[in-house]
Amino acid sequence: GGFLDFSRNSWFEVFAKRGFETYAGRDYRKQGWMLDAGTSWWDWLSVMTQVGVMDSINYTPANGVSALMGQGRSVDLTVSLKPHAQWRIEEKVLWNDLRNSADATNRDALVYRNLMLRSKLSYQHNRFLGLRLIVDYHLLDSNPRLSTLTSGKQLNTDFQINYLLSPGTSVIAG
Repeated sequence: GGFLDFSRNSWFEVFAKRGFETYAGRDYRKQGWMLDAGTSWWDWLSVMTQVGVMDSINYTPANGVSALMGQGRSVDLTVSLKPHAQWRIEEKVLWNDLRNSADATNRDALVYRNLMLRSKLSYQHNRFLGLRLIVDYHLLDSNPRLSTLTSGKQLNTDFQINYLLSPGTSVIAG
């Protein structure tokens, strides 16, 4: 792979990945690539992304289907805004899917598609006390002929209060 480091905390990285795994008595040789880039050009804005394609195993095959290897694709995008010294807003998109490599042109070859959207709002009142609100939306689209994963949608919210007792020790309630 290769790595480029730029000024103002900006970078670009691309690399190949290779791996070997034994699962359910079968040996799998995996390969793929990953692209990673980000910048914090301004103090109030940072953007990071990771995109990749990797051979992946279907760990949740449907009854009567063996754990075949397919092509997994993923995208991770994070945008952080800091409009004020005490406030931070973070938006995150995580998307990944798995396609059965036996017939990638067939729509039924989709094993699953997973999407997660996360919004995080943080307020740091002072050095000791902080508040955080996290809202997650998950969407899973699964092919029941190829996977035991259950399709569905889910919305989660989480509110946290963080109090720093001493450096390295904090209490979080939420």
